[in-house]
Amino acid sequence: IVLAQAAQKAHWGEWTWRAALDHQFTSSVLGYVSYNRGFKSGAYNAVAYADKPVAPGLLVAYEAGLKSEWFNRRLRANLSGFYSDYEDLQVSVFANSTQMQLNAANAEIFGAEAELAAVPVPGLTARLALGWMPTAKYVDFNDGRGVDLSGNRMILAPEVTATVALDFEKEVALVDRVVDPTPPHHVTGLIFSRVEPRGHSTAKIVAEVPALPGTAAFGIIALGA
Repeated sequence: IVLAQAAQKAHWGEWTWRAALDHQFTSSVLGYVSYNRGFKSGAYNAVAYADKPVAPGLLVAYEAGLKSEWFNRRLRANLSGFYSDYEDLQVSVFANSTQMQLNAANAEIFGAEAELAAVPVPGLTARLALGWMPTAKYVDFNDGRGVDLSGNRMILAPEVTATVALDFEKEVALVDRVVDPTPPHHVTGLIFSRVEPRGHSTAKIVAEVPALPGTAAFGIIALGA
C-alpha cells in the first residue's frame, strides 16, 4: 500500500476566559450572570490527512440564573437560562462509508434548566432536573457532499430532558474486605459482594432514571471507614 505523501503543519491558538457577576439577594437566594468564551483546537482527518485540516471551533456562551436554598437547606431550587453561539463547530459526517470531521460554519443553542433537590428525611435526598432547548440548530452548515443542512436541529440535542434520582445514606457494617475473590454478581442492575463486617461505614443506595425509554441505573456503594 502506497500512501500519499503530505507534509502539513498548522498552529492554532486563542484566548479563552470566563467572566461572572453574582448578587446575594437574600440569605437564601443568589443570582448570577456569566460570559464564557471557549476554544477547541483544529485537527487533521486521519483518513484524509492530505486534505485541509478542520478549523478550530469557537464558542461564546451566556448564562443567567438563580440559586436558592430553603427550610434550613432541606430544599434547593435552581433555575438558569442560557444561550450558546458556535463558530466553526466541528461535526462528524459519513462520506463514502468513512467518518470525517467537518466544520459547520455556525450553530446556536438557546434553553433553560431547572433543578430541585429535597431532603424529606435524614439520609434521603430526592432530585429532579428538567431541561428545555427550543433552539439547537445549525445556522449555516454544508455537509461536504453538497447537502445544505442549515436550519436542521443539532444531533444529541433533545428539546426536553428530565432526570429523577434518589440518594439514601445509612450507617451500616463496614465493608472490610471481599471474601469471594470472584467478580461481583450482577442481578437486574444491582451489585452484590460477600463481605466481612467490621465497625461502621456509610452505604449509599442510588437510583437514577434518565429521560430515555427503557433505561435506569441502580447501585449500592460502600464509602469510607
